[in-house]
Amino acid sequence: MSVSQRLKTDASHLWDQLCEHPFITGLFQGTLPMEKFKFYVLQDSSYLISAIKNFNIIASRAPTVRILQELLTIIHLEGTGELEQYRKFLKRIGTNMEAALAREPMPANISYTSYLFSVSNTRPFQEALVSVLPCFWSYAVIADYHHEHYQSLHEIDTLYADWVSTYYDESYRTLVEKMNDLVDQSCENYSYEKLLDVFLTSSRYEYLYWDAAYRFESWPVDN
Repeated sequence: MSVSQRLKTDASHLWDQLCEHPFITGLFQGTLPMEKFKFYVLQDSSYLISAIKNFNIIASRAPTVRILQELLTIIHLEGTGELEQYRKFLKRIGTNMEAALAREPMPANISYTSYLFSVSNTRPFQEALVSVLPCFWSYAVIADYHHEHYQSLHEIDTLYADWVSTYYDESYRTLVEKMNDLVDQSCENYSYEKLLDVFLTSSRYEYLYWDAAYRFESWPVDN
């Protein structure tokens, strides 16, 4: 079994809960309140910018030129295709990227991105690479899990259908495959226990992030 598949198997108890979260089930069934979706997209816009910056740090630590080139390709796809998608969806919900980035990030957003930056800056390259894998991969797993609902979603809500369609797109699936291949090639001889530690933590943050958006999370104390 490859390293990436082994990680996914050992995190399946978390990913099963992720797939069944009410935000995600509501999104694929077309029943998610629009305000929750808007809150999520606004928060995720700032997360995406942080993710791109973090990925540049990981790329700067690549052990070989070939791996560096692979990471730069992924950064380019994120910084062009995915970022442009967010711009389009922000416009469709009546706002823009500048307004999204001006919003205060919810605590889970800050905590998750801070964790990723910390791993990328202070831990070995292999752990940094694995720490971002759940963000890429879990969306594809979620899409596969809810494929039956996706088939009828276009008849219920075109906005939600257009959003989740990205995770069925061939270019996105290629991106996930590239990430898995990089992990398998780079981490084959690395401590699996350390890889699993960061993979599980990021997987928990993925759940926490969806849950925070669903709850309109804010700071529990006054500013």
